[in-house]
Formats: sequence, C-alpha cells, structure tokens
Amino acid sequence: MKKIVMLLCLAVFSAPAFAGVSALKLSLWDRAAIGIPNHIDNVRGLDLGLASTADTMYGVQFDILYANTKEKMVGLSHALIDLAGEVRGVQGGLYAKANDVKGVQWGGISVTHGEMAGLQWGIYNQADTVKGVQLGLINYAKNIKGIQVGLVNIADNGVFPCRLWQNRRRRQPAAEQLCCRKQYCGRKFHSRKPCIIRNQFCPGIIRNPGFFRK
Repeated sequence: MKKIVMLLCLAVFSAPAFAGVSALKLSLWDRAAIGIPNHIDNVRGLDLGLASTADTMYGVQFDILYANTKEKMVGLSHALIDLAGEVRGVQGGLYAKANDVKGVQWGGISVTHGEMAGLQWGIYNQADTVKGVQLGLINYAKNIKGIQVGLVNIADNGVFPCRLWQNRRRRQPAAEQLCCRKQYCGRKFHSRKPCIIRNQFCPGIIRNPGFFRK
C-alpha cells in the first residue's frame, strides 16, 4: 500500500516536468526565478515572488511589484503592476493591463486593449469593447455592449458620447429597425433577406443588388 501511495505522489509531482511546466515558481526579478521542476516560462500551479515574467500561467500568481504573462493567464493574478496577454479569470493590481479579458479586471487603472467580457472595476477603466459592466470613477469604451456606471462615462456608441452616472449602447436607428421587418420591395420576401429602405441596409445582412432587378 505504501508503495502505491509513493508511486502516485511521484506521478503527480513529476507530471509537470514531463509537460515542460512548473508546479511552483519562486521569482526574484523578471525571469530570474526558480521553478519546481525547473521550467520557469510555463507555470501550472503557484507563482510567488517579487517580480515575475512567464509565457503562460494557469493557477495563482502573486507578485509584489509586477507580474507579466506574455500569452495566457488562467486563474488569479495580482501584483502592483499586472500585465497579461489573454486573461481568463481575475486580474488585479494598482495598474492592470491585458489584451483580452473574460472574467474580472480590477485596479486603480484597468486597461483592456481588446474585448472585456465581464466586470471591469477601477478608478479609471478603459477597453476597446465592453461586454458586461464597467464600474469606476471614469469609464471609457470605444464599443459598449453592456453598461457603464461611474461619475464620467464615455462611449463612442453610447446613448451619449459622454454621460454622468451611467451610459449604455445607443439603440439601433429607426430606419434600420424598419429595414429588418417584412416589407414589399417589388415582391414579397422573408425578413432575413436583403432589403433597402432609404438606401440603408440592415446591419450584418449581405447586400444582394440582383434581388431588386425583377
């Protein structure tokens, strides 16, 4: 029985070595770190230290000064300055920045250069596309598909470009809504087929000029 338990423990702790990842990483500065096993670029487990840089991180990452995950972070990451490529989970710090986030991003300054899907929470929040909630003192988004709640809310496609307290996506123009209903354009057709009302086409519908020839 003892031999079986020992073999199981050996298999669990040696698995990351064969996979080329670390189960535990102790970071001093950037890539000056100790990995157990000795793989510091890809972590599947726990990353602790002063400042850390890795390619991928799956698990819990806690660094005092900064954490930089170049590609993908899945789990929980926290540092004074927290940088990541793709986040699936929770990212936090005084300054948190990522390319894409699905989950929660929080900090004094929270920045997502791509899509932010979930909750972005901070004093200043910025994202290209928001699918969810921006909650902070100042919120900015190029494309909002959710809601902004804060003192100042700025969205390129918002109800107002800049609005106090809350902002949300601007409704579809009435001409476009009418275009998507059943109409008669020379002959009867299904509402999903192309239609033109005052030279405006329904968003997302492919134009088919040949439809109007008859």
